[in-house]
Amino acid sequence: VNVALVDYRGYGGSDLGPMSAETFLADGLSVFDALAARADGGGSALVVHGHSMGSLVAGHVAAERAAAGVVLESSATTTEDFVGTQLAWFARPFIRIRIAEGLRRQGNLQVMSRINEPLLLLVGAEDRDTPPRFSEALLRAAGGAGERRRVAVVPNAAHSDVLDRPAALEAYRDLLRLARTTPSPRQ
Repeated sequence: VNVALVDYRGYGGSDLGPMSAETFLADGLSVFDALAARADGGGSALVVHGHSMGSLVAGHVAAERAAAGVVLESSATTTEDFVGTQLAWFARPFIRIRIAEGLRRQGNLQVMSRINEPLLLLVGAEDRDTPPRFSEALLRAAGGAGERRRVAVVPNAAHSDVLDRPAALEAYRDLLRLARTTPSPRQ
């Protein structure tokens, strides 16, 4: 197994310049295309996986490119839904968050109907940033559950520790089995 981990602009070791909604998504496509073009056949079995904010990139990439499988971990439906989880109920009357025009209505909800590959939506049962209801809404937007698409709500997991749990790893193994045996309808 080969893994490519990518920091978005301005995060971690990345210094590619300022990030915008457009560069955020375009960079994901560039990384996917570079991996798919590898001479060692890397493109034939790419699984796109994004966590939290990275799931927005992964969803965009999966809607634009054929992959072997897609994992959206701790994903949001829309920017507005995500922002709505960030304020305690008692602070909402006093604090207004303005979402930049380029980020409004962004999220995975709008791309789910274009993802045809095996799909796993992973979320912690205790995730307060991207609660399980977001993943369930994404699954509905993708056409509902079935052998090739599912939500795995991981017990005793929050936003950033989902893959530390055996239930998540088993769901991931199932996705990888599907990815190996199911050709993408777009290939």
